[in-house]
Amino acid sequence: MSADADRARHTEELERLRQAFQSADAEARAYIATLERDLALAHALGEQAADQRERADRAEADIERAHADVQAAEVRTRRMSAWRR
Repeated sequence: MSADADRARHTEELERLRQAFQSADAEARAYIATLERDLALAHALGEQAADQRERADRAEADIERAHADVQAAEVRTRRMSAWRR
């Protein structure tokens, strides 16, 4: 095989490798972009979950206070009923 034929073969091989690399690079960049979007979404969902947990904790505390208020009202009602007798 002549030097020119070798050079042409190597040039074709280099071009094929360059195209394969560019394709793999583009795929990797797209995958990284997808991972970054997924990470941002996961972060946002985590913040949303933390906010919901805080609201649930406040609601639970409100329920406990309301329950204590009802119990106190029941005690007052029993005392008033006993006092009226």
